[in-house]
Amino acid sequence: SYVISLMAIYYAQVCHQLPSLHQLAKSSRQRGSEVEQHFDTEFFTFKDVGSVAFASRDSEATAGFLVGCFDFFDTRFDWTNEVVSVRMGPRRTTDAACFRNLWGKGQTGFHVEDPIELGRNATAGIRPEVV
Repeated sequence: SYVISLMAIYYAQVCHQLPSLHQLAKSSRQRGSEVEQHFDTEFFTFKDVGSVAFASRDSEATAGFLVGCFDFFDTRFDWTNEVVSVRMGPRRTTDAACFRNLWGKGQTGFHVEDPIELGRNATAGIRPEVV
């Protein structure tokens, strides 16, 4: 599922220093803030990725990665206040300026930001009692 994929990428960003392609593009082009935009379609290109040295500090196998991901979201992620955001990368709460337009942030449930359509909570159709 799209949401699970975003959560796995976010876990890799937070716990294994995987860089955000949005933030790499922002830093390389010195863009302004996306707070007023509705869509963020600027990424670090595939051609440019080779210029960024990335090596995880952990040599976790796939099964270990999956267990670590489940553990992160079970024990270390604040479901009430944090937002899964592969666009931003580092951990942030719903009150951060970059999530000003995030739909449903005042409601109960968890928040996974769509990295393209800013303000769209990819979990909007998931009721908390189902999770």
